[in-house]
Amino acid sequence: MRTKAIFRRNVALKNFSAARRGNVAIAFALASVFVIGMVGFAVDYSRANSVKANLQATLDSTALMLSKKAATDCNQRRTDASS
Repeated sequence: MRTKAIFRRNVALKNFSAARRGNVAIAFALASVFVIGMVGFAVDYSRANSVKANLQATLDSTALMLSKKAATDCNQRRTDASS
């Protein structure tokens, strides 16, 4: 009984290794793992770039606001000093 099962398994493995049908499906499955990984990387990179651009815009806006406030304060002090 046990030798029959081993024989059937060996025959099945031999048939499986000799089969040539379905190779495209296996190649597609293996390639799709790589493609999905690269798409995930592209989405993450795009999101990181977007966050970086938003932070840079916020920093630029803050710097402009502070420089304008500093100029206004300086002019106010000159006006107060001349009075």
